[in-house]
Amino acid sequence: MSFEEVDRRYAELKHAHDIGALSIEDFDARLKEMMIRDTEDRWWAKSRETGEWFYHDGEAWVQGTPPGYGRSRPSNQQSGDGARPNHEAGAAVQVPRVSAADTSGMGSAAIVPPEIKRWNWGAFLWSFIWAAGNRLWGWALLGLLLSLLALGIVPAIVLGINGNEWAWRARRWNSVEHFQTAQRRWAWAGLICVVGIPLGLIFLLLVSQLL
Repeated sequence: MSFEEVDRRYAELKHAHDIGALSIEDFDARLKEMMIRDTEDRWWAKSRETGEWFYHDGEAWVQGTPPGYGRSRPSNQQSGDGARPNHEAGAAVQVPRVSAADTSGMGSAAIVPPEIKRWNWGAFLWSFIWAAGNRLWGWALLGLLLSLLALGIVPAIVLGINGNEWAWRARRWNSVEHFQTAQRRWAWAGLICVVGIPLGLIFLLLVSQLL
């Protein structure tokens, strides 16, 4: 979807909202669906009230003009020297409300929640397998190659340190809780494989010696 296509779609949605056929919640949801990422990995969205374009700089929404965009005057603004956008008149500018969960999967534009900035045991124990499962394809390939060269501890440590942040940026997650639950499953699965299986084999060996 191009910026111009979003402009046209916005005009339709704004009209539907103005006549009462579309709620504010549905309007905001549609605006989120029409967000566009540019070549600089920035996400752009239309203001609900003014129709102006805003981009997310990783912390806040900033008004701007999309790159290569033939900017047209939003449909709810009138031409003429006396016309001023609503936000310049002091009115609050409504852009899609973005939480950390909304930005997951946005790459460098994603807001990484502080509560997940910690060591990832699943990434450390599973290394390249975990990387592939979390769509970190480059690290999945590199980890596999280094593991074949008996250097698997290197990517394991790197992923253990940075895994949470990279996985948050690489995939869409429903919420922080959804992300943490998935990572705990990876950690428990890794613990079972690394500790549980060897212990099980030792137990079977001891039992076979007693028979």
